[in-house]
Amino acid sequence: GKQVLFCGDAAYANGKIWEPYHLEWDHWTGAGALKAFEGIEKISKIPIDVLCPSHGPIVSGRKKVADMLCKLSERLMNFYRAKGNISPGIQDSYIRPRKKLSSGAREILPHLYQFGGNGYLLASQSGASLVVDPFSADMPELERLMEEIKCNPPTHAVVSHYHFDHCDGIFHLREKYGTKLVMHPSVAFPLEKAPSLDAPWLLRRIKADNLWPEEGIWKWNEYSFKVSHWPGQTWWHCIFMTLIDGKRVAFGGDSFQPSSRWNGTGGFCAYNRSRFREGFIRSAQKIIRWAPDIMACGHGTYYEFNPDKFREIISWAKFADKSVRELCPSGDIEKQYFRWKIS
Repeated sequence: GKQVLFCGDAAYANGKIWEPYHLEWDHWTGAGALKAFEGIEKISKIPIDVLCPSHGPIVSGRKKVADMLCKLSERLMNFYRAKGNISPGIQDSYIRPRKKLSSGAREILPHLYQFGGNGYLLASQSGASLVVDPFSADMPELERLMEEIKCNPPTHAVVSHYHFDHCDGIFHLREKYGTKLVMHPSVAFPLEKAPSLDAPWLLRRIKADNLWPEEGIWKWNEYSFKVSHWPGQTWWHCIFMTLIDGKRVAFGGDSFQPSSRWNGTGGFCAYNRSRFREGFIRSAQKIIRWAPDIMACGHGTYYEFNPDKFREIISWAKFADKSVRELCPSGDIEKQYFRWKIS
């Protein structure tokens, strides 16, 4: 006479989820968490005497089952909210380009151009150029830009993180111009391990010509770059900042996008090896100390730096960390959410 429900991995005892990274159907939305919440809401309306998860202990008693499912619904919704916005209440301050060129590129400053989806071109007074985050699909626009502004081919390329749409253009640049690739050690690690490393958006092995220090200064022509590890969207991410036309410009890749672009996280998820306390929080604290004027990020986003945005990010990251931790059966976020060791 008992009503028994076999729920698979939809629920775990004590309002948890077995391996909660499975809630992430993509690398930036809460679609999976929302569907999981809707499923729990449906079964919570059924009178259940015994709940049988695929993993973990059986839950017996209607009140215990109902209370557990109620707690799980609340936690799933918190996780969904964590996916919602990295800096709620802070207005995005996009920068208007000085001009749009016939090549399709945008002039951000007299010596800084944004082209294609992810690329930036920095021009030296010597006529030399440097490319940030070269993506193969952006190379035709880069060629048109260089022709339009009459600059010399790039001597160097630098990369914010390992995702292929920020680095695979180096093959074109190396073959055509002999461009040298300089990377931060944290970015070089996954690219040198590919394809043996199980990581999303990592397609080809790319070796650096030179490595930056873990933290320090790298000089290219008249520009001195301050460089550092800067985990956010992924652990394997860096930041680099230099003075361009009197403005401190920090190249931020996909970490800490404007909130109107992909929730602002750039895509936090276990598969990206995102971290909250060791990643988003420490990186937000660092950029507050660096205090750039301009954040030059990926996917055509460049905006005015606002320390209030990053203070909100610190609060958000604490909430996100708590939301994920509460779903882990043992509370061990490293083993049951991230699953992979970071290097």
